[in-house]
Amino acid sequence: MLKSAPLSTLRLVAIPRLAAGGRWRVEAMRSLSEPCLLWFTKGQGRITISGVTRGYTAHNAVFIPAGVMHGFEAGSQVFGTAVFFGRDPKVALPKVPLHLRIREGGGSRARMALSFPLPLTLAAWALRLAQPFVPQLRDTGVDDLIIALRHSTAEGQPLVVDVQDDETGERVEIYIG
Repeated sequence: MLKSAPLSTLRLVAIPRLAAGGRWRVEAMRSLSEPCLLWFTKGQGRITISGVTRGYTAHNAVFIPAGVMHGFEAGSQVFGTAVFFGRDPKVALPKVPLHLRIREGGGSRARMALSFPLPLTLAAWALRLAQPFVPQLRDTGVDDLIIALRHSTAEGQPLVVDVQDDETGERVEIYIG
């Protein structure tokens, strides 16, 4: 009788515990045999994934697929949770690394902004799809601008557009990469 392979076990580990026994345990470049999601709740540092280094801070989530080289700083003020999905997860997960940033905007009203790397063509497609439902996007040409920017940005480098209205104090930040 054949034995079936055990189901993947979802494991949650506190990020400071990952660095227990020496910060080199997370800072040295390595790849894991299972996908991992890092959710940072406090502190800041740098994370390198596939040779690209970016900063992280509180309210950042970083998804790292299995087999992707990575390393990150885990200072004494860095807190959060690492979610390990096991070697054979039964859920659909991205095939590429993703970095999600959640930021609260200033001003009199509470605002929250999400930013994460998207392929520029996908971002332009999403804006074209949203135009009929968002009156502010109609006739702006922002989707054409994104396609034009696609040809002017360096491969692997994000494009950050930060616009603030001085009169109302509203701020929009778009992170595309």
